[in-house]
Formats: sequence, structure tokens, C-alpha cells
Amino acid sequence: KVMEDYYDRFPGEKPLELRLFAMAQMAAEDLFSREPLYANCLDRGRAWLKDQQDKGNRPGAAAVLGQVPNPHLLIAGFGSLGQAVFEEALLTGALSFCSQVEGYERLRITIIDRDGEKCRELIQSRYPRIDKICQVEYIAASMDSIQVERGLRRLPPVTYGAVCFQDQTTAVEATEKLRWYLSLYGGLEDGNLKFPARIPIAVRLQSGGTVLRFLMEQEAQETESPCALVDFGGGKRILNRENVVGSRLEEEAKSFHLGYCKIQQVMERQMTEGAQAEEGASPGWDDDARERLWNGLNFEKRESNRAQAKNRPYMARLLELFEPLPPAEEMFRNVGNTDQFLKELKERDVPDVLAAQEHLRWCNFHYVKGYVGRCRDRKDKGKVRRIQEDGEVYCGKVHNCLIDSWQEMREDSQARNTICYDVCALYGYRGQGDSGTEGKE
Repeated sequence: KVMEDYYDRFPGEKPLELRLFAMAQMAAEDLFSREPLYANCLDRGRAWLKDQQDKGNRPGAAAVLGQVPNPHLLIAGFGSLGQAVFEEALLTGALSFCSQVEGYERLRITIIDRDGEKCRELIQSRYPRIDKICQVEYIAASMDSIQVERGLRRLPPVTYGAVCFQDQTTAVEATEKLRWYLSLYGGLEDGNLKFPARIPIAVRLQSGGTVLRFLMEQEAQETESPCALVDFGGGKRILNRENVVGSRLEEEAKSFHLGYCKIQQVMERQMTEGAQAEEGASPGWDDDARERLWNGLNFEKRESNRAQAKNRPYMARLLELFEPLPPAEEMFRNVGNTDQFLKELKERDVPDVLAAQEHLRWCNFHYVKGYVGRCRDRKDKGKVRRIQEDGEVYCGKVHNCLIDSWQEMREDSQARNTICYDVCALYGYRGQGDSGTEGKE
């Protein structure tokens, strides 16, 4: 309402720039930036790959990604902060579209809250296709109840915990209980691998969190415990110029998009001319290009760039496990011929598998933002439509490329032509040309 009134009063040039910020959202972004959700999951995949290589095996990209588990996030307390952590996890936590690790085939989030039914209704109303993104479980109990432990025992081990209670007494109680429980039940043996080897427990720390600081000091001295207590959400940490005025994520997204435009230019040259092109060689990439390109995006495409900037650290580390991607001009040599391009893509093991992973991330982003499914006609893209699927009726925005199956994506007469943009994003994740993307064109 503040923003609307301001823009109505000053419809032309504004006398000042007005920005709004949310403490809960900044805290969640800061948490996953400092303590990534994917770290122990990727470590498990890396350890498996090293074990195979030591045995003389050279597994393909799909086999490696199949051994990367998806996270199991535990959120204790589902107020405004818990909800912000939940959404941040939806945007950054889909780590493997083909995981074969039992119990971790999908992103899993367990919510502990006294009013579990209210949490369920809130999530289902805010994310109508939550079932497409992740598996959500609810433990409707107070933290001091035995039902919490009984509920957790029915689930695979937690890979990440977030204690999000506003009340510090409740936060201390929850932290102690989770630390005790996860130290005893927080891992599973899988041959020579133990997963998860390290379990972060993030705790919201108010300015007077003396007891929590004491617990963290204790935890640091217990070398045998798999738990690692970390604090987040403190005002001194997140209320700074970079977050409130400069916005670190905004700057990363702008640079991401600029780099993607450079990669996209290489692709489009190959598409229209079929000639070899040097990346970024064309004029137009002056000092103002980044801001000019960013200002030309609508709100949704900016949000898409922000989501990719959040996902970039994971994809960059994942790319380190594989052989380097071929040069962009070579990769897009036959992009103007979709059949030939997809044939060559399938023959290149790493780009094909990682493009499928990027497409999953892209789909999940749209489900998080309220999209409900695909439309057959490209003209309906972004419009609100009523669709029926699996016996349920959904009303919301649709997109012709919102296809969950990579094989179906390859076979769809319209959507298959956009797969090249998924490949474009891979070059952004590896940092080629300060890259980024605004999503499907």
C-alpha cells in the first residue's frame, strides 16, 4: 500500500527511490548464502564419485547426479521467519532431478508447529502445486512433546535444521532437543559413506541471545557431534547497507543477466548465421549495459534472475565434478536446427544431464511463483487459466514450457525449441562471461 500511494502521488519522475525490505526474507537469504542448504548433499555425491574413480570406474553424469541426495530440511516454528526459510528452500533446494538415494529422491521439508493444520492450509493456498516442488510433512506438536521425536523417527535423517521461533526460551528448548536427537539419530551408514556427516542447525538469534551463544560455544567443543549450531537473523548481521540499500542479491542477479545476454548473443549468431563467433565480441557491452538490460526486464524475469543467482553457487560446484563444458560456439554450432542440436546434446553426456537439471529448477521456480501447469498454446503463456490434472482443478498462470519430464520436453513440438536456453544457463553457472539468464524466452 505504501508503494502504491507513492507511485500514485508521483506518477512521473520520482523525487527519491523508495525500497521496501523484509527482515524475515533478508534473514533467510543471508542464512542460505552463508550456510548452503546443499553442502552436505553435494559432499555425499562427491565422496561417491571419488570412491568410484579410485576403483577405476568412470560413471556418467546421470549416475553421479543420481548419488546426490536432495535435502531434508527441518523447520521448527512456522511464523514469518519460518515461512521465509521455507520459500528460500523451495528456490534453492531442488538439487537432483534423478536422485536414487533412498528417502532423498525429492526435496523434503518437515515442519514442526503446534498448529500443523493451519500450516498445511497456508502452504497449499500459497503454492497450489507444492506437490510438484517437494514433499512436505507436518508434525503438529509443541517442541516439548514426545510427538516431535516420534514424528522424526518415521522420516529419513534430517540434513539441515532451522529453528525459527520468535520467543528465545522456545528457541533454546528446540535447539537443545534437536541437537540431542540429531546427534543420536542424525546419520545413516551407506557402505563406506555416512550421510549426512555434518548437520547444520541454524537458530534465530535475538540481540539478547546469551543462552544460545553459550550453547553454540558448547557445540563447538564437542568434536564427535555431527551437529553444527549456527546463528542467523540477528539485526546486527542483516541490517546493513549492503542488504537494505545495496542489496547483494540484486547486484548478483544483474551481473548474472548481463553474462547470460552475452552467451545468448553467441547462440543467436550461430542460429542466424551459422558462423563462428567470439563471446562478447560484439559492440554494446559498455559500462551501462548491465543497468540498461536489467531495467528492460519485467518483475517476473527479474525474480527469475534472482532465483538463478541463488542457485549459482550449487551449480558452479556441481560443474566441478564433471569434464568442462565445450566452448559455447561449438555447443551451439547447430542450434538453428533443433533436431540436430538435440541429437548432439544427447551425445554430450554432461550438458544434457545438467540442462535437464536446470529445467527442473526453472519449473520449480514457476511453481513457487504461483504457476499451476502447462498450456498447449504458446499464446496463453503467462495468462490465468483453469486446468485439470490428476483429478484436481487448478486456477492460475500457465506456461507452454512447464513440462516436468525431460523426455516429454524433448518431444513437445513447441517446448523443444527452448531447450537451448537451458543450455545457455549452464555457461552462466560456470561463470563464463559473468553470465546469467532471465529464463525461457
